[in-house]
Amino acid sequence: MNGNPYDSVLQTVFRAEEAVVHAQANNNPQLFQHAHNALLQAQQAVNEVLRNDGSKSAEETHQLKRAQELLKHLFEAYDSIQIK
Repeated sequence: MNGNPYDSVLQTVFRAEEAVVHAQANNNPQLFQHAHNALLQAQQAVNEVLRNDGSKSAEETHQLKRAQELLKHLFEAYDSIQIK
């Protein structure tokens, strides 16, 4: 990674997505917990960058908003596998 906070945040979101997909594919409580932790970490990272970094370009802001939307859907997916 090149140290760019936006790239780091996006990678955190993509890792959370992979964790949720993996948890959906396998009925394992440890995977559900890992997915939950990954989602929380990604949400915190996105919120922190949106809140604290005022020097974002329009493209970076767009990517962060997309990441935020993806997280919303991932939390919904996670909640749906928890109900079953």
